[in-house]
Amino acid sequence: AEPASSNSGLSAFEGELIHPNPTEGVFFVSDLTERDQVRIFDGTGRMVHETDGTNGKTKVDLTFLEKGIYLVTVRDENKRLKVNQKVVLK
Repeated sequence: AEPASSNSGLSAFEGELIHPNPTEGVFFVSDLTERDQVRIFDGTGRMVHETDGTNGKTKVDLTFLEKGIYLVTVRDENKRLKVNQKVVLK
């Protein structure tokens, strides 16, 4: 049986890579390497922030953005998608 907190087919582990979520603007993406690329997109698909990963936990500061829902993507050095998850700025 699926847990009630199931997040649109994502594994529980992947669902917890971004925390806290919702966020006041600063959040962390876990389980990255320094070769990973973190990109943030707004609701129109425009990239609004980009940063390189750090080994372990990567801090992302979006306090300069308006409140809303953003898409966080992480791709590895081979451009493979590792994370594709929404984050809510409240």
